[in-house]
Amino acid sequence: MTWVFGNATILGSGVCVADIQVTTGDRTFDCLRKLYPMDRNLIAGFAGNVATGFEMLAVLHHLMNAEKASSAEVANVRRIFKRFPAAAKQRYASLPAEHREGGSQLLIVGANHAADALYESRPEVARFTAPDFRCDEIPRGTWGSIGSGTGIDAYRKELAAITGDEGRQLMQLEVRQPGGYAKTMSFV
Repeated sequence: MTWVFGNATILGSGVCVADIQVTTGDRTFDCLRKLYPMDRNLIAGFAGNVATGFEMLAVLHHLMNAEKASSAEVANVRRIFKRFPAAAKQRYASLPAEHREGGSQLLIVGANHAADALYESRPEVARFTAPDFRCDEIPRGTWGSIGSGTGIDAYRKELAAITGDEGRQLMQLEVRQPGGYAKTMSFV
């Protein structure tokens, strides 16, 4: 079972959380990190075939390095969202059949500098799913997720409970501590 979920908060921060479970045959183990910081302004998590997940992270890393080399100190998240599908689709098509069997999904959470926004940050979240890796942008303030955990009602209900009206009270954690809401959500 895998569940990676993320949110671009209305406050200018992004939250991304993942489990560590991996399934081999009929056994499961809690041992695999599925969420990786890719740059100062971007984090990505994967679901599906593990080897393919790491391949897709490598594609993302390559795109980010090319982006940074040509234009800026950090990658532009919007441009990455635009360029990733073609590069991921090409790499995925070249993988052995056994690596494509489990499918592949990525959830990318990033932020671009925005002088007119709170904390001068505009967060973005998008989901990419094999085989075409079309960019499915998640609206700000909405949770997006990938993996088999997405379909488990108990998980969705728990996420709704901590992010609903009662959970919004956690916004007070931003007072004198930028990012306090995101940090608390990751702990919860």
